[in-house]
Amino acid sequence: MRLRGLLTPLGSGNRYTGASKRIDYQRVQHFIMQQIKIFKAVDSEIGDLESQINRFLRKNKVRVLSISGNHSSSPSQSAGPMNTFSGGDVTIILLFEIEEAGR
Repeated sequence: MRLRGLLTPLGSGNRYTGASKRIDYQRVQHFIMQQIKIFKAVDSEIGDLESQINRFLRKNKVRVLSISGNHSSSPSQSAGPMNTFSGGDVTIILLFEIEEAGR
């Protein structure tokens, strides 16, 4: 029974040689790490929230991958059921990449 074909990497026409690739971690200059930052405010402070996010982006010089948000209303009892513009929380989730120097 021949098992040589099972040791061939998928998508490769080369035979398996058994030689492993070594990574020289001393020579790695930097790596990219994904992180998240969560911003939260009330909907009456949207301008301040925008300023805070823009200040964070300018200061940290990150690469933005995704921005998503949510508005959760908090209806007040005095406003009545027909008031759809009652105050609430705004949450913004920022997914970004940052380069860090190697160790």
